[in-house]
Amino acid sequence: MAEKHPETHVGLGTLLGAIAAICYTVSILALRYVARPDDADWAIWMSCLKAVPAGVAACVAMAYHTTQGRNPWPSLKTCIVLFGVGLFMQFAGNVSFQIGLGVGGIGLTVPLSFAAMLISAGIAGRLALGEVISRRSLFAMIVLIASIAVLSLGASDATAKIAETSAVDVILLSIFSSCLAGIGWALPGVAIRKAVTGDVLVSASVFFLSNAGVVGLGVLSWSRMGVDGMSNVTADEWQIMAVAGISNAVAFYSVSHALRFISVFRVNLLNATQIGMAAIGGVALFSEQMTVWLVVGLVLTIAGLLLMDHRKTVAEE
Repeated sequence: MAEKHPETHVGLGTLLGAIAAICYTVSILALRYVARPDDADWAIWMSCLKAVPAGVAACVAMAYHTTQGRNPWPSLKTCIVLFGVGLFMQFAGNVSFQIGLGVGGIGLTVPLSFAAMLISAGIAGRLALGEVISRRSLFAMIVLIASIAVLSLGASDATAKIAETSAVDVILLSIFSSCLAGIGWALPGVAIRKAVTGDVLVSASVFFLSNAGVVGLGVLSWSRMGVDGMSNVTADEWQIMAVAGISNAVAFYSVSHALRFISVFRVNLLNATQIGMAAIGGVALFSEQMTVWLVVGLVLTIAGLLLMDHRKTVAEE
């Protein structure tokens, strides 16, 4: 089969990254509905449930490859590394993010986590993968971080939360959880790109990363909440978590495939557009006000996307 033109690779990777950003936005908005302030056990259990659809889909894909006579399993060392990375992603990324949502809301948690993700992904991609960041892409990142700052200024959710309490520990917990979530998402992205650009199937990567959450978070939830606590979920919450989980699964597969074609840095620039989409969702679904800050932030988000360098970089060869 003839190899696709490099620009086609970049275009396909960009499309997959955009699909992932949209689906992750749906998942974020769903998670806000079920967030409970100051309840770490609930955050762990919800993060576990969110990982289930992706884990099930990966199990089906791995079984299909096996029935077709192909061996989808990587080496034992790679399996252990991917499972460990999955635990880090689930606890540092997803659980921290859910805790942040419960404490600081979308307005504070989303901007901080994605700012941390952009910066740490750029550094990690450069150090671990030798990714070259062009001046244009670096400028795009600066513009996107500016949009993050502007959107956070106009976040009525975050403003109300901080004004409501003078407890420094609550504010620090929200900031720490959000930044840890960004790092917890960025570093696994480097591991996924290294794996899927080698000889590891995307399904195998998703299998270990997702099921690390199902197993690790599930066992921890059972030990802390028991069966009664884990089953104390309303019908509406089950339905909303199904939406969050399915959206997360589509996004996870999309972003994992995108990492086959484009750099970690470029994928995370695309992922940062979730902030603007989440802000629009806050206006549409949670009756948040359409402020000047929100409009300026959305304009900067669009500008950042337009400034992205669409040429194939050295790391994407």
